[in-house]
Amino acid sequence: TLYCAVELPVELAFYPGFQVASFKFWFDICIDLFFVADICVSLKTGFVEDGVVVMDPKRIRQKYCRSGFVVDLIAVLPFDVAMAFAGSGDGNESLVAASTRLGRVARLSRLLRLGRVARLFRYSQHYLGGLHEGHVRILALTFTVFLFAHWDACLLYLSARMDDFDEDRTWVGHLGLKSRTNADQYAWALFKACSHMLCIGYGVVRPLS
Repeated sequence: TLYCAVELPVELAFYPGFQVASFKFWFDICIDLFFVADICVSLKTGFVEDGVVVMDPKRIRQKYCRSGFVVDLIAVLPFDVAMAFAGSGDGNESLVAASTRLGRVARLSRLLRLGRVARLFRYSQHYLGGLHEGHVRILALTFTVFLFAHWDACLLYLSARMDDFDEDRTWVGHLGLKSRTNADQYAWALFKACSHMLCIGYGVVRPLS
């Protein structure tokens, strides 16, 4: 889940292409299979009710289906792969590109599983007995701030890409960052995102409208 929360926005904004049978393609397939395995494990994992651990398979399935099963099922569906193959079968390059972009946007459904991150912080406090509750909350808050800054940076760059990096309308084109490395582009995007979040201005390039 953490991998998807960090990697998906970067992939959508900075790497819009999609290559079937590449290393990244098979790695994402492995991530999907891991999510499927997690669903299977969740269907077998007991829960605590009134201080008693419930291990009855029927009650476990009922509770999981009423809570997180639908979200997990949507998150595991490989929308990008299906749409890429659907577009490639038609042979139209513009249709392939559109299907790829739409599929990658649909992959953001994996972010629905971010609720598990909060559970991770709660478990860390349980297993690390010396960790104070206040420290856990500070770590969770810090992680949330950095995650939102990361998302904002990717969204800022994606908005510029949608305008084809126009020099008059986008900050990327105005600063001449189109031909720079992805690392430089992300650093500038993160700088602008932090400027917005800290309310210290719009960055080097101010909005025109």
